[in-house]
Amino acid sequence: MPHDVHHKLMQFIEISKDGYLIFDELDRISFINQTFASIIGFDVNTALGMTFEQLIRHNTATKTGWHVESDDLEAWIADAQIKRHTEEFRLLEVDSWDGRWFLLSEQSLPTNELLVHAKEITEQKALEAKLLTTQEKLRELALTDELTGIANRRSFVDSVKVELNRQDRQHTPAALLILDMDFFKRVNDTYGHQAGDEVLQQVARLIGKQLRPYDIFGRIGGEEFAIFLADTDKELAYLIAERLRISIYNTPIRFASMTLSVSASIGLCEHLVGSGFQNMYEKADIALYQAKKLGRNQVCIAVA
Repeated sequence: MPHDVHHKLMQFIEISKDGYLIFDELDRISFINQTFASIIGFDVNTALGMTFEQLIRHNTATKTGWHVESDDLEAWIADAQIKRHTEEFRLLEVDSWDGRWFLLSEQSLPTNELLVHAKEITEQKALEAKLLTTQEKLRELALTDELTGIANRRSFVDSVKVELNRQDRQHTPAALLILDMDFFKRVNDTYGHQAGDEVLQQVARLIGKQLRPYDIFGRIGGEEFAIFLADTDKELAYLIAERLRISIYNTPIRFASMTLSVSASIGLCEHLVGSGFQNMYEKADIALYQAKKLGRNQVCIAVA
């Protein structure tokens, strides 16, 4: 390389916002620009001659420069040394103790020298984290009923299908409850849809507080809720359904200056090994219809 080109290249490297570092064949820093020196917490002259191991130990002890996330520093250094000297090229993301992130590239030469390039990607990482948060929120919204905050129909059905497979494998009991608010149209027509929404929200909270952590609870349409009770036989499921029914009937719904009394009818279907969700749902729905037919505000069990 002509001398003037080499000189210009070095000038560019010295003022670059990217970091450049070279380890010699003895793994000592033989060249480092000011940007890289500031990343690892040294001035250029102090960094020259330092080995990779010395650098990592100093950064860890002083909590400056590279942040090593390991409970066993010796094992981490040993593993890093193997990778640095056996892989011709490596690309990795690393963070520093001051919270910045960098994209590192390591290129080894036949002489056992190692060229390291560091480019700050802190803003990209922050954007990536924001994007992941947004995606998680969108996923949650896609699976959540907007009004009540519980699982929507799609989420409920998918979760129950997974649980039914487990129940079939383990031959454990389970039950499905379909709960429908009685005379709900009358609430909407008499007091308005805001009152109806408030009824659904308060009932959903009331039910949720009385369920076990592993029960699956969702709103599957209009004024209809569904509850899947894992590891629960028909007798216990009936007691749970009755408890919910009585609780709804005895709990006044307060909206604006009004107090509303509501009730619910519940259809119950026990799970038989091999019967899928649709089969259970249809039987529970028939039982719910029977509860409505018999006068509402009661629990009916589906015929096996």
